[in-house]
Amino acid sequence: MAQTDLATWLALHELGAYTDTFVQSEITLDDLPLLADADLRELGLLMGPRKRLLAALAADTGSTGAGAQPKPTSGATRLRE
Repeated sequence: MAQTDLATWLALHELGAYTDTFVQSEITLDDLPLLADADLRELGLLMGPRKRLLAALAADTGSTGAGAQPKPTSGATRLRE
């Protein structure tokens, strides 16, 4: 997926501030479901953003397992708490 797809997905989930972090680590949108909490911690994400990203991935994929792919998004998808 293109870098803009990653930036768009992160922005839709209010995580756009971390786009550069993922891009610098060569993480693509396809890689996001493969990341665990420890990986996100290593990238420097604080607990809140880590939990929001993992919850958004679980909501988008309908799964908490690694290897699931984010669903394509259309419009402003909001994470529900």
